[in-house]
Amino acid sequence: MWIKCSERYPDKQMWVIIYHAVSKSFEMCPWVIGDNGNQQFFDTEEVCLSETDITHWLPLQTPPAAEIEEELNLLKQLTHAAENGESPLPAGA
Repeated sequence: MWIKCSERYPDKQMWVIIYHAVSKSFEMCPWVIGDNGNQQFFDTEEVCLSETDITHWLPLQTPPAAEIEEELNLLKQLTHAAENGESPLPAGA
């Protein structure tokens, strides 16, 4: 079920599908929560998305167990990069 951003954001780091109101498009992206408490969506082009342009988000279903560790590692890398002003995606992504 779609969740309005005006009602709430994810309460933990996770991959979600967002609705981008300006481009009228859907995109899968990570919701990243840094150690400093900053929270933000990132797109596939390493850009922090404007929360004012995103009106809704949808949590993804739980992936198969073998893929969970890989996704958690990517979220950790994104968090570290965001906190240190680095590119949020790993090299070659």
